[in-house]
Amino acid sequence: VYWAFQEHYRWMAEHPVIQTIHPTFVFPRNVVIIYGNKFGSESDFNNLKLGSSKGDLKISYWNNEKVIFTVPLDWPAGKLDIWLKRKKSWHGKQIWDRSKKVRLRVGNFKTITTQDSLDYSQALKNSSREVKRLNGDF
Repeated sequence: VYWAFQEHYRWMAEHPVIQTIHPTFVFPRNVVIIYGNKFGSESDFNNLKLGSSKGDLKISYWNNEKVIFTVPLDWPAGKLDIWLKRKKSWHGKQIWDRSKKVRLRVGNFKTITTQDSLDYSQALKNSSREVKRLNGDF
């Protein structure tokens, strides 16, 4: 039992951990930054993927504590779950280790409402200076 506990603890300690994501309300072409830890090194690029309920996404930049991506043009409006996947070796097998899911809300440019505009402004206001700069809000 103790060995199993140690194995489980080691397994959990290696999961990518998403702490925050900014902004949380986005439109297609917005830049999003995921902050956390245990994402892996840049030299290990083939071993990290950004998954979503609509399929894998292209990562623009990543290091052990940050992942940056641009919201695809074809993302539908509504709620969308995303997560990080990191390939690792476990008992001699290559597996994909996954972070917890985080949720983004995607607006639609074609049917933008005043509420969407307000929600986006608030999400950007609550974001880091880096997120604001990357999205053109100086």
